[in-house]
Amino acid sequence: MMERIAASPRLKAKIAGIFYLLTFLTGGTALFVRGRLGFAAGLIAGACYIAVTLLMLYWLWRVRVSLAYTVAAVYDRRYFVDSRKNRRS
Repeated sequence: MMERIAASPRLKAKIAGIFYLLTFLTGGTALFVRGRLGFAAGLIAGACYIAVTLLMLYWLWRVRVSLAYTVAAVYDRRYFVDSRKNRRS
């Protein structure tokens, strides 16, 4: 039979930390580099930020569902509002 192997909370925290670090590194790259590389870095930063948001949603889901939705909405809204302000003309 196939058994499901559960990851430890420490491993999940490390994974979220890696995605959060990647968000900062690729987001910083997207701010200073133009062209295709900057665009690709921006897309990767957005994907990593969404991954962090989903991981937080998963963790908080067990604590309280309404809290999980609130945190996810605030994180996603803050990212997309800030990214619109920083667009280059």
